[in-house]
Amino acid sequence: MVATIALVILLAATFLGAALFIAWRYKRCPSDKVLVVDGKTPGNEPQYFIGGGGALVYPVIQGHAFLDLNPLTVELRGHGLRTADESSIDMAVDLRVRVTRDPQLVPNAAERLLHKRPEDVAALAKDIGYGMLDKTVAERTTSELTAANSMAPTIAAFINN
Repeated sequence: MVATIALVILLAATFLGAALFIAWRYKRCPSDKVLVVDGKTPGNEPQYFIGGGGALVYPVIQGHAFLDLNPLTVELRGHGLRTADESSIDMAVDLRVRVTRDPQLVPNAAERLLHKRPEDVAALAKDIGYGMLDKTVAERTTSELTAANSMAPTIAAFINN
């Protein structure tokens, strides 16, 4: 009788320990983030990515971090930008950037942005945005730039190429 009780207690403790281990190591990914697991991963890849859902992350052999997918708004103020007709203009643009969920582009974003603070990501987006703004303004004349909504399709086409 004592042996049976000891066996039941041992089995219950083993089950409870396994359940606690799984609960402790399971990392759930919110819908606005991508879970990046690195270290020893399936398929000998350096990292794998989970967008929604979760994964078991084993201590010591794996690490994890979250890549934020929320859009970020950056204000660009271009002063003295040169147009195609050699005019100098000032321009203010609000630029919205975000990380895509495209599985082929997420590794690139993770490599560049994973452990950066939001301020650092905004500074990087601002640098890229100034380059895009300068190029876009340099390709247009002043009259083209003052036409309604001429910048949005141009910048969208530049980003998609």
